[in-house]
Amino acid sequence: MGTGFTLVEKWIEKNGGTLSQDEVNGMVFVYGDEAYRIEQKAGGDLDVVQTAEKVVVFRNNKHIQDEYTCRICGEQYKNMIDTIRCCMHHDE
Repeated sequence: MGTGFTLVEKWIEKNGGTLSQDEVNGMVFVYGDEAYRIEQKAGGDLDVVQTAEKVVVFRNNKHIQDEYTCRICGEQYKNMIDTIRCCMHHDE
């Protein structure tokens, strides 16, 4: 599994309890120029599937300049150290 899969799985672990499976099902994530979709299996488990299409993401500078938001997963923190530590091993 690549970094994109790992980040989506990490996001599911962090946010899975706050969203219903219906809300998460079909959600799309972008890492670099690759897209990943969460799909619900027949048994109810969630699966991460890489989509075939390539994507281009245009980011708003306002979101990039928020120094207390992890650039990888979007988690927000109260200080810079926690922000840097969040996904420091996945920033490839």
